[in-house]
Amino acid sequence: MSWWKKLDDNFEEYLVMFLMLVMIITAFAQVIFRFVIQMSLDWSEELARYAFLWCMFISAGMAVKHRRHIKVEFIMEMLPKKVRFGLEIISDLIWMAFCLLLVKDGIGLLEFVKTQVSPSMEVPFKYIYTSLPVGAALMFLRLVQQMVRRFRGGAAGV
Repeated sequence: MSWWKKLDDNFEEYLVMFLMLVMIITAFAQVIFRFVIQMSLDWSEELARYAFLWCMFISAGMAVKHRRHIKVEFIMEMLPKKVRFGLEIISDLIWMAFCLLLVKDGIGLLEFVKTQVSPSMEVPFKYIYTSLPVGAALMFLRLVQQMVRRFRGGAAGV
C-alpha cells in the first residue's frame, strides 16, 4: 500500500486518536494535580477544550468519509435507483457548497481573532479557530471523493 493511500485511509483516525489522547492525559493530569498534589494546573482545561474543538471538526471529515452523518434514508430507499442517484448528487452538491461557505467564513473568523490570545496558555486564537476551515475543507475533500466514487460506480453508487 502506498504512503498516499495509507494517509488517505487513516489521516483523520490518527489525528483524532492523538487529540483524544491529549484530552485524556490532560484531564488525568489535572485530577492528579488537584486532588493528590493539591495544586491546580491553570492551562489543562484550556488545552483539553482546544483539543476537543479540533477533534470535533476533524471527526466531521471522518464521518463524511465513513458515511456516518445523520440523514433520512426512508424516502430515498423507496425511490428508483436513477432518481435516488440524482437526488444524492444534488444533496452532495448543496453540502459541498455549505462546506465551502464554512471554509470562507472560517477564514474570515481567523482575520477577526488574529490578535487575540487564549487566557492561560497565551496561544493565538488563530491556531485554535483554524479548526473550522480545516474541518470544513476535510469534509469537502471527502465529499468530492465520494462523488468521484459514485460516478465511477454508476447509478448503483458506492
